[in-house]
Amino acid sequence: MNLAIWAGRCVFAVIWLIIIAGLLMPMAANSKWLLVFLLVVLLIMHGLLLGIFVAVYRQQITWRRGDYWQILLFGIIGWLALLRRPPPA
Repeated sequence: MNLAIWAGRCVFAVIWLIIIAGLLMPMAANSKWLLVFLLVVLLIMHGLLLGIFVAVYRQQITWRRGDYWQILLFGIIGWLALLRRPPPA
């Protein structure tokens, strides 16, 4: 499972790099707006996932600094990484 989580993080990192590179590259206005639209959709979906996850697991998981960003950036992969994290001793 740890391999799947790291592979998912790598896939999302590539997606983020493609989005950032696409925003910085010169391209047709229609293409740029499509890319911005897809970026907004991705952020909204991850934001909804973050809201649902926090509402359901607020009491069961000890939240650390950066956990919210992990879910927002990596989506379900960040969520799985938090679920797989060992409980504090």
